[in-house]
Amino acid sequence: MEWLRTVDLSEYAPNLRGSGVHGGLMMYEPRFNADLMATLLNIPPNKTLLRRHLSTQFKQLIGPDVMQKKREWEAQANYTPLSPSAKLKSVKGQRYHRVCVDRLERLWNFVCSASFKTGELSAIESVVSDITSELLNVCESESAVTVSTCELLSVALLTGWSTHPSEHLKPNQISFEDREAYIARKDIINIFTDVSETEQGVGAAFCVLANDIWAYQWSAKLSDNNTVCQVELTALHEAVIYASHLPNHNTSKIHVDNRASIMASSNSKSTNETARNIFKILLSNSRIKVSWVKAHAGNIGNERADQLAKYATQHGQPYSHTKLPKPHIKGLLRKRMLEECQTSWKNGDTGRKFFNIMPSVSLRPTNWIREDVIFFSQHGPFPAYLKRFHLSDSDYCSCGGIGTALHYATECIYTVSGHMRKPAPNFEQEWLKRVANNLVSRQKIRGIIKFISENRYLFRPP
Repeated sequence: MEWLRTVDLSEYAPNLRGSGVHGGLMMYEPRFNADLMATLLNIPPNKTLLRRHLSTQFKQLIGPDVMQKKREWEAQANYTPLSPSAKLKSVKGQRYHRVCVDRLERLWNFVCSASFKTGELSAIESVVSDITSELLNVCESESAVTVSTCELLSVALLTGWSTHPSEHLKPNQISFEDREAYIARKDIINIFTDVSETEQGVGAAFCVLANDIWAYQWSAKLSDNNTVCQVELTALHEAVIYASHLPNHNTSKIHVDNRASIMASSNSKSTNETARNIFKILLSNSRIKVSWVKAHAGNIGNERADQLAKYATQHGQPYSHTKLPKPHIKGLLRKRMLEECQTSWKNGDTGRKFFNIMPSVSLRPTNWIREDVIFFSQHGPFPAYLKRFHLSDSDYCSCGGIGTALHYATECIYTVSGHMRKPAPNFEQEWLKRVANNLVSRQKIRGIIKFISENRYLFRPP
């Protein structure tokens, strides 16, 4: 069963874009291609990457079994073409509709994966949702196959996010404009939050102004390890909880002097636990509004909250409901790890030549290259090293001296251009440390090692 080929799709494009029936057209109409799909999905021309991906995967999305089944049904005697307004009725149509739904699910999977990169997820999700609703209506009206909406992949199931309008804050709940006019209104309960960080500690506070009377105040002292963002969100969280317990006929306005905390709390996709809790409370209490207020601008409420927060840094009650920040925990683990590594490095019995040069472990790389490692480990094309492992019969250089790394860096006649002053035997380790920490000296060492590696015949023992 198919749509009549005499029907011009362009005539129905506006209606299809609004109703989502174009998902069915993709399955029924052979002339439907990737460009038309992109147009009906409202993918702009500048999204070249998504359009190219859509065009490349178009045949895979449609699936070869769809056209094969359609040809089989066309060959049957009771096959009847449909008009654009027709509905599915026959058993063959039911099976064909099941295949269409399968292809639609594959399209939804593809669109989801591509839309995370292009930022078009919310728009395309609504289009696919319309397609699903239209197919379900057809199924219910004509006793066709039943499709569970749970089968379609949902962004809410994957991430916990939601794009449904009912799960977003109302536009008037969040304001980033400094509106002092609300403070003068008697029918609004104004709540002011602020935080303070001093040498004595970190404090958070909020105060409530109702009918020109300071009706309530709260303050607490947080851990010195908590970040400023955590403290700001904690103050806002406590203020929102207080406002949610007020009578329903009261409208509350929370004034915050930190934009970042407001943005995090109003974002339905925030990953911060405190911000998510604030969002849920605001979502269920539309009478609570949050507004930004300029700090230290003479606002009586903000100044009072600031004084309470400063007082809390010294005399506030400890607040233990906020978890330690991840950076602080990572810092503790990093410190413990370095201590264990330092103990192991100090008490080890291997790598002592490197230990004498670098006695302390560090997360900062030394940026040594191959030639540096060869010289300071003294494991390389040196006769003394080769003799030690019975790879050479003599440990003498061809110049007559003992072929050690120090010999080539200070006195060998074949490496005069890279020579450095030879240290006294008692200061050899200090000399190696200075050379290792000096880039110019390391450049000379690298040149010597490269020269030895490229001209080994010169350094063979006589």
